[in-house]
Amino acid sequence: MASTSAAVVLFSSLCTMVLGARLGGGLGVEGGRAVSRLYASLVFPAMVFRGVSAIQLSEVDTNLLLSLLLSKLLVAGLVLAWAGGEGRGMGEAAAYAMAASHSFDVTLGVPLCSTLFPSMVGYIFLNQAAQLALVNPLLLLLME
Repeated sequence: MASTSAAVVLFSSLCTMVLGARLGGGLGVEGGRAVSRLYASLVFPAMVFRGVSAIQLSEVDTNLLLSLLLSKLLVAGLVLAWAGGEGRGMGEAAAYAMAASHSFDVTLGVPLCSTLFPSMVGYIFLNQAAQLALVNPLLLLLME
């Protein structure tokens, strides 16, 4: 049952991504920018805010949350070290680190986790909030 539901979620998410990629070219450069702006400034923040606001903080395992944050920082640190060793500048290394520490937490993780582990969905939003509020600002400072 759960594997069938997970397959449906993965298939519908993949179809949505393919449809978005195909339609993105038909919107032209300005249309693509408008959709990106809408998603980045309204849709995505609203999804994360809604998800975080629904979390019962008394039920959050702080050790798990801390391990999520530390793993993101570790990945970012390893990529910074690797990119620095490759002779990349700090700004470029920080951009690589930001890309490496991001994941499809909200866009793909929430539907999949809602199907397989419904009680754990809040951690996806907390993980994304940690990325946006703690990891990204450090990396953005390094990009400057």
